[in-house]
Amino acid sequence: MEKIDNDNNQDYKLDYFFTEIIKDQNLKEKINIVSKKFNQKSMNSSSSFINDSFPRMSSVQKKKYNEYKKMEFIDNQNSIEKILKITIPEIAKDIADLENYKQDFISKLSIVKKLNIPIFNFFSENEIYEPFLIYHIKDIKIKNFNICAIDGSFIHESFLNLDLSLFRVIGVIYLFDDVGKIQISYFPDEKGIDNYKLSKFLKNFSDEKVNTHISLERALMEIKLANQIIEESKIDLNMIILDGSILTEPLNLIFSQDNDLIEIYFQVLNEYKKLYSFCDEKQIYLVGVVKDSRSSTFRKIFTRRLPKIIKLNSELNSIYSINYRTLLNYFSDIDFFNRILDEGERSCIFSLNSVGSSWLPRQLDLLKNELENNNLIINNFEFLCFYIKPVPYDFPLRVEFCVNNKYINNNVYLNNYIDKISSIINNISKVAIDFSLPIPQIEAHLRCKLDNSDKRLILNALKQKISYELAQYLNIKINNKSIPKCDFKIDPLMIKFDMLISKRRNRFPI
Repeated sequence: MEKIDNDNNQDYKLDYFFTEIIKDQNLKEKINIVSKKFNQKSMNSSSSFINDSFPRMSSVQKKKYNEYKKMEFIDNQNSIEKILKITIPEIAKDIADLENYKQDFISKLSIVKKLNIPIFNFFSENEIYEPFLIYHIKDIKIKNFNICAIDGSFIHESFLNLDLSLFRVIGVIYLFDDVGKIQISYFPDEKGIDNYKLSKFLKNFSDEKVNTHISLERALMEIKLANQIIEESKIDLNMIILDGSILTEPLNLIFSQDNDLIEIYFQVLNEYKKLYSFCDEKQIYLVGVVKDSRSSTFRKIFTRRLPKIIKLNSELNSIYSINYRTLLNYFSDIDFFNRILDEGERSCIFSLNSVGSSWLPRQLDLLKNELENNNLIINNFEFLCFYIKPVPYDFPLRVEFCVNNKYINNNVYLNNYIDKISSIINNISKVAIDFSLPIPQIEAHLRCKLDNSDKRLILNALKQKISYELAQYLNIKINNKSIPKCDFKIDPLMIKFDMLISKRRNRFPI
């Protein structure tokens, strides 16, 4: 637009200004538009022009201008008023806009489901193992089938000189008889009384390293219990459900030089390797059910492959009208499949070992020598995944499982394997119309859960023992006349808290 400098155009400029500022755009965008249209170097000159024209404004124009100036003033502040009047409306609009873009994309993609188009049948790489995006799950009645769900919990208490973690792990076994009636068993016992562990960290570890230790110890207990159940239980299991992934993923451990972490990590890998082999030998379905995954493994694969999918399927040409590469970055796998799947459906099967989408190849490469020396390389199994929607008003569940590589190209075996897992998980996960999770997994979680009474029991017992040990120590020092009295003085603060001094934020929450 040409620069306007004629006084006769003042009314036009005012009308244009107000037309621009009441458009549905962010404040900064409004200012930029007006500045560019008037060919001004800054908004100050535009403001000067408006101020000079203020006496000639109509009452409606003055009202709009005053509202604009008020919002401009708020936008330049760091106040709660700015958050309430500008930031929150902007966030709300961003959310609504993004939802609109996502719905538009999904509506264009949904034609592959409506027309049953095999969009993945051209793949040569082992990334996606089925031609269709969505599959209907076979509805079955579970008979003569035994399912074990394993879960663990912990409570952690941090002191200035010590970190304590208490763990408990339990296995819940659902036995379906020949008419589908359920009998429930527990391992090692109904309340997990015989499967506790208390860990101490006396070294001055960072919080991150302590958390990694805790994560590894919990995983170690869970996988050890799974192996123990297979070896010692008299029940012939058909399926084991782990709470979470069937892979361990301590990415920060890769760069750690801590020998204690490496040692326990190798123990975890060894137990996982044993579990994979046990399940393969005894034909047990090993499944990991992830409740609220933020993974985007499938989305990354799909984004790479979508251009070729569109090229080979003209029905999808309308997707070209969308900036789909950028838009797909805003999808997680769960978000994506929640919009595609209906109740009783699952996604296609895809690999967790895909280059660029899995931790395993990178991690094995970085730790290759150590893993080979300890016979911990896991390369004879393919780790696969799908999403399943058992109920209409809840997000899909992420289901992981592993298959021996010798069966991975046997389509009949693989299809039967997938059908069995998806049918079982779908059947036992229908808790309510708005909540889905395998019922054995829920019970395992509830039974292993620790609370504050467990923490108090442990801390009270520990404080008593510390007091006893300190008394013994002081008695020895007092009776040893060769030691000056000043040498056995103990900090009164340490005595007051029985050597367990909580951090300030816990002692005095402010």
